[in-house]
Amino acid sequence: MMTNISEVISIAFFAGVLSIAIVGIIAFIYNIKLLHYLKKNKKKRWDQLTTIGVFGPGMSNSFRWFPYLYNNIDNENHTIQFYKKRIRFFLSLAIILLCILLISFIFLAKIVKRS
Repeated sequence: MMTNISEVISIAFFAGVLSIAIVGIIAFIYNIKLLHYLKKNKKKRWDQLTTIGVFGPGMSNSFRWFPYLYNNIDNENHTIQFYKKRIRFFLSLAIILLCILLISFIFLAKIVKRS
């Protein structure tokens, strides 16, 4: 039985979005684990990374967090290094999957347009 092209596209879209969501959730879990580890073992670093202006520690400060993930600060600690590597890997994987999803839909759109 031949399937309709719209069914194939919807299944591909669902699979792509689901895989990106799963990878994103895994990165988020490692992110939370690293923040808890920093709060417990390196309180000053946690304060620095989670403070925004006059708002005290505990906030989400992406402007400090992402550079921290990609530099060598605290890499002498193997636990921190492990979490940072995992977070970087899963964030990169999510970006790659998103690009693959977008490119595949561009090609699918061209195929549908021809037929």
